[in-house]
Amino acid sequence: MQVGHAENSLFNTAVTQNIGGVHLNLGEDAEEDEAPELPPPNSQSLALFRALSARFTLEELETACWELGIVFEDLPAKTLSGKARQLVQKAEDLSLADKLIALVKRERPDAAL
Repeated sequence: MQVGHAENSLFNTAVTQNIGGVHLNLGEDAEEDEAPELPPPNSQSLALFRALSARFTLEELETACWELGIVFEDLPAKTLSGKARQLVQKAEDLSLADKLIALVKRERPDAAL
């Protein structure tokens, strides 16, 4: 890991960091509003998100998390749609998407998945 100062003055300090060949700008002139770019959801993920956000309550999402072994409070969103989106992403990250799909089909057999 290499850390260097690209520019240092009273009003502007830019720090760059090279980690594993990736160059990061960590200074004050780095854009603060930039969020990491995520790949667009696939059609299955989008359908799952839509079913969860439209057909489940927050309490039902919490129960779904419990069934999957996901800590509901670890999903930082505050809204139903935000929790649904993060649940889909977390399930995919943990290779639990198939179990989440089965759960949705069991609870809402008419959901379009």
